[in-house]
Amino acid sequence: MKTFLLSAFLLVVGASGFAQELNMKWGKPTDEELNMTSYAQDPEADAVVLCKTTDVMYDYVVNKFKVNYDIKCRVKVLKDAGKECANVTVPFHYNNRKLDNCEIVSKVKATAYNIENGKLVKTKMDNSMVFYEDVSKKTRLLKFSVPQVKQGTVIEYEFTIISDFPFNIKDWNAQASIPVRYTSYHIRIPEYFKFNVSETGFESLTHKTNTTPMRFSLGNGEGISCEGADYTFIGENLPALKKEKYVYNELSYGTKVGIELSEISIPGSYYKNFTTTWEDIDQMLLNDDDFGGRLGKNPLKKQMTEAGIYNITDDEERIAATCKLLRSLVKWNDKTSCFAESASKVLKEGTGSNADINFILINMLNDAGLKAVPVVLRTRNDGIMPIAHPTYENLTSMIVKVSNGSNVWYIDGSSVDGYLNVLPDIMIVESARSVEKNVPGEWIDLTKASVSRVNTSIVGAISADGTIQAERTSRYSGRAAAQMREKFRLANDSIDFMRKLPEFENSEIESYRLEGHKDFTKNVGESIIFKSSCSTVGGKLLLMPLLYKLFEEAPFTSPERKLPIEFPCLSITNTSTSFTIPDGYSVEKIPDPISLKMPDGSMSFVMIIGVEDNIINTHCQMQCNKVLFSAQNYAQLKEFFDTIIKKSEDIVVIQKN
Repeated sequence: MKTFLLSAFLLVVGASGFAQELNMKWGKPTDEELNMTSYAQDPEADAVVLCKTTDVMYDYVVNKFKVNYDIKCRVKVLKDAGKECANVTVPFHYNNRKLDNCEIVSKVKATAYNIENGKLVKTKMDNSMVFYEDVSKKTRLLKFSVPQVKQGTVIEYEFTIISDFPFNIKDWNAQASIPVRYTSYHIRIPEYFKFNVSETGFESLTHKTNTTPMRFSLGNGEGISCEGADYTFIGENLPALKKEKYVYNELSYGTKVGIELSEISIPGSYYKNFTTTWEDIDQMLLNDDDFGGRLGKNPLKKQMTEAGIYNITDDEERIAATCKLLRSLVKWNDKTSCFAESASKVLKEGTGSNADINFILINMLNDAGLKAVPVVLRTRNDGIMPIAHPTYENLTSMIVKVSNGSNVWYIDGSSVDGYLNVLPDIMIVESARSVEKNVPGEWIDLTKASVSRVNTSIVGAISADGTIQAERTSRYSGRAAAQMREKFRLANDSIDFMRKLPEFENSEIESYRLEGHKDFTKNVGESIIFKSSCSTVGGKLLLMPLLYKLFEEAPFTSPERKLPIEFPCLSITNTSTSFTIPDGYSVEKIPDPISLKMPDGSMSFVMIIGVEDNIINTHCQMQCNKVLFSAQNYAQLKEFFDTIIKKSEDIVVIQKN
């Protein structure tokens, strides 16, 4: 770690090529900032954070410590798409049952600065543009929109978060989805709080650490004085965390600072060890009325009896029947959480979050003679689970684990298109945790529980003019079946669905049949009778052995990559084709077979082409055995997929005898 001397002004390179002093005067954008048209470090950027400061300070109010977060930010909008920066969302902890155990956002201000007719026009945000949204029992969002923002606008906003959690310091993200020219993080912590500081990410920060005197008022003119640790982190010219394919949350891999408190020790007052373990988190959840308090009585016993569910002997069929009954009574409201409302309220309203639905499902399944427990997790779009820093605030969702002997199933009862062991992509995480009364929690790798399987067979005949008459039959299982259900559900109708099949863009579909796409079942079946064609050159027929490309476009095109690669799920795809060639023709040339495998066996591809009598047979299998790949594997992955794409475009040459 490097030390540095923080001066009042730092020289940075301006977007227009001039040397520009850092402007730390809030409410006074400079002429250079107002006239800025691009950012030299990233000429394609839609906007840039010119300056952002985060100051964190402990306070002592009404006999308890609080933490104040003061955030100020100045953004330059460079392109029309950059106007999105005017919409700001701030998540914070909220508990409507314990208002003395939550966070409050205050002092929200925002201003837009524009040059109009050569004059500076300042537009302040009205309070009517500030509102709140509850996303779960424990989390609320502050949202506001800065007015009169357009290309060329300089935006400034600020707010303060007052937190009742002195033992839980929020992570500080230095990077953002747009480039950051300057950002600073300043925190002062009294000596009573023992902590560890960690810095992660690809970009480097400068920092310094000092001790500083601190004093807290106890009222009536009394106070306590102590030493404090004074930390400052600064980032300059940090690149944007741009969206990349196969990444669910870019911020997970950005440069950040995390501070974990280990104990509190105040002389003459109290000592408390805050080195929390995941076992502590398990117990906190079980003691919470909205988690452990939701485990118990089955609210749908009568309905299950009427449906004959208790009489079903096969475990999987009994689980499926229970899920179907609940799905008919409660619809998902698109919200995810670990904490649930009361079952009576959810059933009365007929809608609920995934936690609302899953807790009811747990109680139903336990009553049906199975063992069902909650499994908590952090969804992939919320970021990576920080296992080294146990806290239930990092848990954003939950699913159900069902077991009977050695058989185990994982279910999200709210998933519209899923099934047993078929989870939404965002829930297929490496680290989820089961929580059970009187039983130690265990870590579960859900990436191995949800697999996409596709088996496709194409049988057809080629005529002398190159016309191909064929039928394709496919069986989709696991995540592949869920994806087919989703595609069909989101299409306007069956015709619209067929039109969106990319591999049949240049084919004529004569009949189409889809089965299982509207049911809560394991598989979806598809049958397509179609007419296509192969190229003809000099009287020869040129046939792509799989008939269509494996990929519409290359998944990886950049020469290098900093971020890891996250595939949706494990997958196995088998494709076989069988084409009868016309009478009087023979095969002149077939592509060589290919067998590829990543060094660690995480990806493999095999394609074999053969000719028997007058039939061309092809078998192709592609398998992905790992979900997460590091950036160091990128070159290998890119070469692997590039080779497959090139190989799938090889042709069989058919000549006339």
